[in-house]
Amino acid sequence: MAFFEKQLESKTIYNGAILTLKCDKVELDDGTTAYRELVENNGGVCVLAFDENEKVLLVKQYRYALGREMLELPAGKIDKGEDPAEAAKRELEEETGYICGELIPLGVFNPSVAYLREKMYM
Repeated sequence: MAFFEKQLESKTIYNGAILTLKCDKVELDDGTTAYRELVENNGGVCVLAFDENEKVLLVKQYRYALGREMLELPAGKIDKGEDPAEAAKRELEEETGYICGELIPLGVFNPSVAYLREKMYM
Protein backbone atom coordinates (compact mmCIF):
# COMPACT_ATOMS: atom_id res chain seq x y z
CA MET A 1 0.00 0.00 0.00
CA ALA A 2 1.43 3.36 -1.02
CA PHE A 3 0.99 6.39 1.19
CA PHE A 4 0.85 9.89 -0.18
CA GLU A 5 0.11 13.37 1.11
CA LYS A 6 -1.22 15.89 -1.39
CA GLN A 7 -0.04 19.47 -0.92
CA LEU A 8 -3.03 21.84 -0.78
CA GLU A 9 -1.29 25.05 0.29
CA SER A 10 2.25 26.22 0.96
CA LYS A 11 3.18 29.30 2.96
CA THR A 12 6.70 30.63 3.46
CA ILE A 13 7.04 31.58 7.13
CA TYR A 14 10.67 32.68 7.06
CA ASN A 15 13.22 33.18 4.30
CA GLY A 16 16.69 33.63 5.76
CA ALA A 17 20.28 33.62 4.61
CA ILE A 18 20.76 29.85 4.88
CA LEU A 19 17.28 28.36 5.22
CA THR A 20 13.62 28.77 4.38
CA LEU A 21 10.83 27.66 6.72
CA LYS A 22 7.51 26.67 5.16
CA CYS A 23 4.18 25.49 6.49
CA ASP A 24 2.22 23.29 4.08
CA LYS A 25 -1.37 22.17 4.37
CA VAL A 26 -1.73 18.59 3.08
CA GLU A 27 -4.52 16.15 2.42
CA LEU A 28 -3.95 12.71 3.93
CA ASP A 29 -4.96 9.37 2.38
CA ASP A 30 -8.16 9.29 4.45
CA GLY A 31 -9.23 12.74 3.20
CA THR A 32 -8.41 14.66 6.38
CA THR A 33 -6.00 17.58 6.38
CA ALA A 34 -2.86 18.22 8.37
CA TYR A 35 0.02 20.69 8.44
CA ARG A 36 3.67 19.98 7.72
CA GLU A 37 6.50 22.31 8.73
CA LEU A 38 9.47 22.12 6.37
CA VAL A 39 12.99 23.48 6.41
CA GLU A 40 14.65 23.97 3.01
CA ASN A 41 18.26 24.87 2.22
CA ASN A 42 20.91 24.36 -0.45
CA GLY A 43 22.21 21.17 1.13
CA GLY A 44 25.51 20.40 2.76
CA VAL A 45 28.70 18.41 2.57
CA CYS A 46 30.48 16.19 5.05
CA VAL A 47 34.09 15.10 4.50
CA LEU A 48 35.70 11.92 5.80
CA ALA A 49 39.32 13.02 5.45
CA PHE A 50 42.59 11.43 6.55
CA ASP A 51 45.84 13.17 7.41
CA GLU A 52 49.35 12.04 6.42
CA ASN A 53 49.31 9.53 9.31
CA GLU A 54 46.00 8.03 8.14
CA LYS A 55 44.13 9.53 11.09
CA VAL A 56 40.60 10.85 10.58
CA LEU A 57 40.39 14.64 10.68
CA LEU A 58 37.84 16.01 13.15
CA VAL A 59 36.96 19.56 14.12
CA LYS A 60 35.61 20.91 17.38
CA GLN A 61 32.84 23.46 16.90
CA TYR A 62 30.41 25.18 19.20
CA ARG A 63 26.83 24.42 18.19
CA TYR A 64 24.36 27.01 19.43
CA ALA A 65 21.30 24.75 19.00
CA LEU A 66 22.80 22.23 21.46
CA GLY A 67 24.57 24.77 23.64
CA ARG A 68 27.91 22.95 23.57
CA GLU A 69 30.96 22.05 21.56
CA MET A 70 30.79 19.05 19.26
CA LEU A 71 33.52 16.93 17.71
CA GLU A 72 32.58 16.54 14.03
CA LEU A 73 33.79 15.60 10.60
CA PRO A 74 34.56 18.73 8.55
CA ALA A 75 31.25 19.83 7.05
CA GLY A 76 29.29 22.81 5.90
CA LYS A 77 26.68 24.28 3.64
CA ILE A 78 26.69 24.31 -0.12
CA ASP A 79 26.47 27.81 -1.54
CA LYS A 80 23.70 28.41 -4.08
CA GLY A 81 24.81 26.95 -7.43
CA GLU A 82 27.99 25.43 -5.96
CA ASP A 83 29.09 21.93 -6.96
CA PRO A 84 29.05 19.59 -3.92
CA ALA A 85 32.61 18.38 -4.66
CA GLU A 86 33.89 21.96 -4.71
CA ALA A 87 32.00 22.70 -1.49
CA ALA A 88 33.62 19.65 0.16
CA LYS A 89 37.10 20.82 -0.84
CA ARG A 90 36.36 24.36 0.35
CA GLU A 91 34.96 23.25 3.71
CA LEU A 92 37.87 20.87 4.34
CA GLU A 93 40.40 23.66 3.78
CA GLU A 94 38.40 26.27 5.74
CA GLU A 95 37.91 24.04 8.76
CA THR A 96 41.18 22.11 8.91
CA GLY A 97 43.73 23.90 6.73
CA TYR A 98 44.20 20.70 4.72
CA ILE A 99 43.93 20.72 0.93
CA CYS A 100 42.08 17.82 -0.64
CA GLY A 101 44.20 15.38 -2.63
CA GLU A 102 41.82 12.75 -3.98
CA LEU A 103 38.07 13.18 -3.50
CA ILE A 104 35.98 10.01 -3.59
CA PRO A 105 32.21 10.58 -3.28
CA LEU A 106 30.72 8.22 -0.68
CA GLY A 107 27.05 8.99 -1.27
CA VAL A 108 24.18 11.25 -0.35
CA PHE A 109 21.94 11.05 2.71
CA ASN A 110 19.05 12.96 4.25
CA PRO A 111 19.90 13.83 7.87
CA SER A 112 16.33 14.33 9.14
CA VAL A 113 13.53 13.32 6.80
CA ALA A 114 10.60 14.34 9.01
CA TYR A 115 10.93 18.09 8.45
CA LEU A 116 14.19 18.80 6.60
CA ARG A 117 14.61 18.67 2.81
CA GLU A 118 18.41 18.88 3.10
CA LYS A 119 20.70 16.54 1.18
CA MET A 120 24.15 15.88 2.65
CA TYR A 121 26.87 14.84 0.24
CA MET A 122 29.76 12.75 1.56
